[in-house]
Parts: sequence; C-alpha cells; structure tokens
Amino acid sequence: MNEIDKLKKKNAELESELQILKSQILFNKEKVKKRRKFIKNVFLRIGLVFIGRDLRKSYIELFDEWPNLSKDKIIVFSANLLARITGTTILGIFIAFLPTLLLLLDSFLLFNQNQLFRLQNEQISKQTDKITIQTELLESNRRSSYVFLMNNVLDQVASELKGDWNGDKIKNLSPEITSRIIALSHAFKPYRYLEKGRLIDASISPERGQLLITLLSSGIDSVTLSIIYRNGNFTYSDLRNTNLENAYLDFINLAGSNLSGTFIYGTSFKYAILNNCDISYIRTYTKPSFISFGDDGSMISTEMNPDTILFSDFSHAELKNVNLSGSTLYGFNFSFAQLSRANFSNSTIEESIFYISQAENVSFDSTIFKRSYLHGMTNPQALGNAILDSMTWYSLEYYFSSQDSSVIAPQILNYTKSDTVLPG
Repeated sequence: MNEIDKLKKKNAELESELQILKSQILFNKEKVKKRRKFIKNVFLRIGLVFIGRDLRKSYIELFDEWPNLSKDKIIVFSANLLARITGTTILGIFIAFLPTLLLLLDSFLLFNQNQLFRLQNEQISKQTDKITIQTELLESNRRSSYVFLMNNVLDQVASELKGDWNGDKIKNLSPEITSRIIALSHAFKPYRYLEKGRLIDASISPERGQLLITLLSSGIDSVTLSIIYRNGNFTYSDLRNTNLENAYLDFINLAGSNLSGTFIYGTSFKYAILNNCDISYIRTYTKPSFISFGDDGSMISTEMNPDTILFSDFSHAELKNVNLSGSTLYGFNFSFAQLSRANFSNSTIEESIFYISQAENVSFDSTIFKRSYLHGMTNPQALGNAILDSMTWYSLEYYFSSQDSSVIAPQILNYTKSDTVLPG
C-alpha cells in the first residue's frame, strides 16, 4: 500500500469519526431540550398550587361563617396561613437561587457542547491538512515524473559534450538540445513537498535547482549558458547548501529561489535577478589579501597575487527584498546593484565593493564592514547601526558629507586618512 492509499484510508476513518461526533452533538441537543421542557412543567405546577389546598379550604370555611366566626376556624385558618407563609418563604429562597443553579447547569452543558465542537474542529482541521498533503503529494508525483525526461536530456548533453558535436573544441550544445533544456526548465513548476514530516512553507522547485547545478558542473561554455538563462525559467529554484564556486550566472533570473547555506566564491551574478531570494548564511573563503581600490572602485593593487583575489560579482544585479542575514561575505562586488529592502543584518562583509549601489531601505543592523569600499552608496544613513572597521577615508568622507545629523552614526574603528589604501 503506497502513501496515497494510506492517506485515502485515513481520510475515510476521519470522515467516519466526524459523523459519530455530529450524531453525539444532535443527541445532546435533544437531551437539553427535554430537560428544559421538564423544568418548565415543574414551574407551571408550582404556580397552580401556590395558594395551597388547606389554606384555600380554611379560607372558604371562615368566609361561610362570617360574621359569626368560631374560635376553631380562626385557629385553623391562622395555622394554615402561617404554614403557607413559611412555605412560600422557603420557596422564594429556592426560586431566588434557581436562576443561579440554572445558569450553572446551562454553563456546564455549554462547556460540554463547546468541548465537542472543539474536538470536531480539530478533527476537521486534521482532515483538511491530510487532504492538503494528499493533494500536494499527488501534484509532486506528477511533476517529479519529469525527472526521467531530465535524465534523458542530460544524457544527450553529456554525449554532445564528449563527442564535440560541432567540432570546434568548445563545450557548447546544439540548438536542439539547448531548446530541450529551456523547455524542461519551464516544465518544472514550484510546489510544496514533505520535509521532516511536514509540508514546506513556500512552493519551490528542486528539479530546477538540480538541472541548473548539473549544467554548471558540466562545464558548458558561457555563450550556451547565457542562451539558456535568457530563455529558460529558473525562478523558485531550490539551491540550498549547494556549491556555486566559480559558477557563471550572469543574466539569470533566480527570483524567489532559496540559496541559503550556499557556497559562493568567484561566482558571477552580473545583471542577475535575485529578487525575494533567501541567501542567508551563505559560505565563502575568508583569506586576508590587503586590497587597495581606485576612486572608481576598481582593485589597483594587492600584496597577494592579483589572480588569487577572486570576487563574487553581483554588479548591476537586482537583489530587492533579498535575505542575506547572518552571512560572511568576502570579496563581493555589489557595484551598481539594486539592493532595495535587502537584509544584511548580523553579517560580516569584508573587502567588498558597494560602489554606487542603490541601498534604499536596506538593513545593515549589527553588520560589520571590514576594508570595504562604500563610495557612492545611496542612502548611507542605512549604515547607522553598522560597524565600519579599517575602512578607506574616501568611503568615510563620502559618508560624513551625506550624513544627516539626526541619524545615528555607525561605530567607526581603525580608519586611516589614506585616500586609496585599505589598512591591513
């Protein structure tokens, strides 16, 4: 019995339990209705006998003897009257407390009814969750069937790369295979699937992520990759905890994707679209290099071999509403990048460039900048809660000239008045 049959069986059991609960609720309602009818009849009978037979009889006898009243009749009438007054007093006390007793009784019944309703709602909620999971799993199975098609296409890719189909000794692909890859990327749709026994919160496509990682690891040339990126669909890709070292991702649209925990070093995201991505806790190398920058943000010297200084390039990229919190960013180039509403909180940014980057509504809360270049960053007031360590005076001078006196200044450490050289 597969997972879907088990879910259907469980669904039938939940529906049966729901019918039993509904029957119990109807039975309780009829029981309460009969009890209230009985109480009403009791009160009617009490009203009819409120005067009492003995007092009524003695009053009639006393009235018949009027005005020649006997002593015995007066005594009997007085005794019956006193007994009735005493009885009505006790009855009055009981009646006075009766609403409270009825209220307590009604509250008890209402509490039991609410408990049944709560149980019913819990069962309905569980049933709804099971139906949702069942629907998502059915869709997941349908979409995952494309994986077999992807394996076939990737086998053809490997064959063309190995055989050098064009005879030009370049790892490129034929238009036919390229078109199949593009079509496949559109066929893969984001969906929710079970992870650790529960559905993930947002729809995402593991297949698109797998396809992209496979293409990158195949060593395909950048021209072919650019064609695939521009015409394919890699939005909402699941790229968590993957390795994108030295990957070529220029002009790709990864909007809505999850890259949390990804290893990024020497990766090129020029003109890429990463809006609404989760890039939190990304990993990279952290090797000291003592970089120097020119006024335009270009690297002009280093104490290490320049070839060993490899930036992850996000220049001109769109990173709106991106989550980069908790990350360690070493050697990242955000020149001319659109960073509106990005979250860099609790990150460490070292030897990186933010030359003329758009930083409206960006969060740098508790962010640590080390030996980085910030000249031309729009809205430098966003740095109010950051720590600037070993920065260039050129960056700080621009910051001070743009700073509003009403905005909290960042904590500035170990700065130098050198125009270009970052201190080691």
